[in-house]
Amino acid sequence: AKALSIVGVMGDDVVMSAQAQLATFDLTAESIRQVTPALMDMIVAEKGIYASSEDAKASAQGLGKAFQGQFDVLKKQGFIITQAQEKMIKFGNESMKVKAITEILGTTYADANKKMLDTFAGRVQWMKNQAGELQEAFGSGLTKGLTDAFTQGITDLVFDGPNGLTQGTVSVPATSFEVNLEGGDTKREVLDTLI
Repeated sequence: AKALSIVGVMGDDVVMSAQAQLATFDLTAESIRQVTPALMDMIVAEKGIYASSEDAKASAQGLGKAFQGQFDVLKKQGFIITQAQEKMIKFGNESMKVKAITEILGTTYADANKKMLDTFAGRVQWMKNQAGELQEAFGSGLTKGLTDAFTQGITDLVFDGPNGLTQGTVSVPATSFEVNLEGGDTKREVLDTLI
């Protein structure tokens, strides 16, 4: 879970929620490990970078049903499942099912979790996730200072760059950001519109 939270925008709590839900379908730990990256790609693509643990559980529930041969959830989402893939899932062993389901998800969502790191909103979300990890590991006192440092780093990187604005501040914990221009003018935009 931690490895996926480092290379993508989904936090490890979201990853672990999805994995725990998949475990209720009696999948082996190895199968869960193999299908999780594709599941995270699906969650990011369908629910966005702010997907919750509950979103992850719901997506994993649908995927778990697919492992049992119930394709309706995937088909309703627009996935095209070949007859060969259906047979692999219905009659194959667990590793064949993992291969088929990973292929199905990959045709639509390949690397969505990683690709979101190339967006401003994705980078901010990643930093929030990492700050949350630090807080879990060291306590809130240390991470407040680090979060403030990260926030200033984002401000410098995003707004003071060669193509950026003259001045700016970023509010990391919020779902929006403010740019304070010289003279006190403020512009507010929702991060979701940046994607």
